Amino acid sequence: MTRQCWKPCKAPTGASGAVILLIFIALGVCGDGAWGMDKSRYISISEIKPGMEGYFLTVFSGQAVEKFPLEVISVVPNWQPARDAILVRTKDPISEKAGAVAGCSGSPVYLDGRMAGALAAGFTGGKEPLYFVTPIEYMLDIGTAGPGSAAMPAGGVAVGPVVDLKEFGRQYQEYLHNRFSPTAAGTMAMMPLVTSLPERVCRQMSESLAGAGFLAIPGGGEMATETAGTNADGPLFVPGGVIAVPLLSGDMTMAATGTVTEVADGKIYAFGHSFTGMGPIELPIATGTVHVVVPSLTRSFKFSSQGKIVGTLQFDENCGIMGRVGQIPPLIPLSIEVEYFNDPKVRRYDCRMAADPSRGPLILQSAISGAGMMQGSAPEEHTVRYRGRIEVKGFAPIVLDNVSSGRELTDLLTEASSIMGMLMNNRYAKVQFGAMSFGVQVTAQDTQAVIADVELSDPKVKAGESLKLTVRLQTIGSQKQLRQAELTIPTDLGPGPYELLVAGADDYEKYLRKTGMYRFTAYDLETMVSAIRTLVAIRRDRIYVVLSLPPSGLAIEQTELPRMPGTKALLMQDPRRTVELQPVMGRVEKQIETGFVVRGAKTMRLVVEPK
Repeated sequence: MTRQCWKPCKAPTGASGAVILLIFIALGVCGDGAWGMDKSRYISISEIKPGMEGYFLTVFSGQAVEKFPLEVISVVPNWQPARDAILVRTKDPISEKAGAVAGCSGSPVYLDGRMAGALAAGFTGGKEPLYFVTPIEYMLDIGTAGPGSAAMPAGGVAVGPVVDLKEFGRQYQEYLHNRFSPTAAGTMAMMPLVTSLPERVCRQMSESLAGAGFLAIPGGGEMATETAGTNADGPLFVPGGVIAVPLLSGDMTMAATGTVTEVADGKIYAFGHSFTGMGPIELPIATGTVHVVVPSLTRSFKFSSQGKIVGTLQFDENCGIMGRVGQIPPLIPLSIEVEYFNDPKVRRYDCRMAADPSRGPLILQSAISGAGMMQGSAPEEHTVRYRGRIEVKGFAPIVLDNVSSGRELTDLLTEASSIMGMLMNNRYAKVQFGAMSFGVQVTAQDTQAVIADVELSDPKVKAGESLKLTVRLQTIGSQKQLRQAELTIPTDLGPGPYELLVAGADDYEKYLRKTGMYRFTAYDLETMVSAIRTLVAIRRDRIYVVLSLPPSGLAIEQTELPRMPGTKALLMQDPRRTVELQPVMGRVEKQIETGFVVRGAKTMRLVVEPK
């Protein structure tokens, strides 16, 4: 039988309930590896008939692989587009009590003494242990298509050309939901993700994690080598054994755990379905151990922990994953320091993060949230001061240094994860990340303030004179704060009306975008990094006083050519030029440090009189 799975597919639903994925089903590519497989070792789907009896191998406790009976119910044609499946009922005491168990994905199925495939999916809320089996002939084809087998470019998130961290964060959440959310595939299940993050972090991150197809299960950390399947007397991975994909390891952990299907020619096949579905990929694989099977009315799962990272997941396709023991993939060093208002110690967490192009930003968010909330949630009135350093090969580090109030860690999470996501999924060149480090200080006070009023020393001035202004801030506690500034009017400024803006960070950013979008437009990787630096340099604890001036030059991409003579500007704007030119709007600017997170804006009319 020739079958080729090549299209995005949705799991079918029926009267018996919504199909769930034991770990996950996403996009990918698989072929019909049956032609070259050893028929003495493997049984083709064309040989399988209803009523056949066999067994499957899996781990329900520790690392011991056990053998359990099953029966073939039917062969389901086109279970997914151009992909058949085997429907089986298992007869083990665990599944009979718990139903289909998440974490069994990849458990090898044997019929007529030969391997037939891997348990891959079950039914939400099903009363019987019914499983769909991915035929082994599909799984053996994983990775044979080479680099072209990737389902989509890394990450698949639309990036640019306009660099907007907040908008990217919104698009990223939408992408995760559309790509990974089980509801998008017609299911009601999520992939169990065992993590050492605090339970309150799992609750707070539940919506984002659910959008990525994860069900966070708190309480699982990284186990010692000798207890995590690293048996010196035998192979690390065997059919039916535990395999983990650690997304975060070290002082905090996040790992998806499944089952090994086959080990052949140094290749480890597992899961029976995709993890990211991106084809060629570099993610860590680790050994693991199962603590217990947790029965549930809706979805039972294996509660497990990862062990030592021992190799690389090289291919991730619709029919399963394939990796090798040996070389460890590049991991991103991550350190986070937290100073908490009621904690006398500075807490430091050192981790290693998988360079996952699809879920990497979410992993980073989860890690920062976990460290920031390890000692408790922020009080109702609070201020967060944070700093960060993101190393990117070929560039100076991107530095974060800002403050927020009343928003917990939201601003830091948006900035850090969006920067990582935009660079990881940029259209220009592959980015190699170095170490990332973040520092967070949480104090129990609200420092928000709104620009209530602005007083000018005189709304009419002459060129060369100084304009004095007083800004009245209204704090959350209804207290008034005054800040003063002085702005010098350019000596060559012509008479007439001008606009004066007094604003907090958000409105100042809007002004910069309105008067010079080129600053936030990426033309290549270098200009993308430059735009990111411009954005993260806007501090929230300042008042921005800006006097708008007439256009004074041209911008070539992000390079400003100010005060350009009119005749030269006309020549440069020749329509035959391939590089887009934009006008440079002049401005006189003053920044006032306040000690408050400033919101709001006031716009006034200023008249420059003739000398």
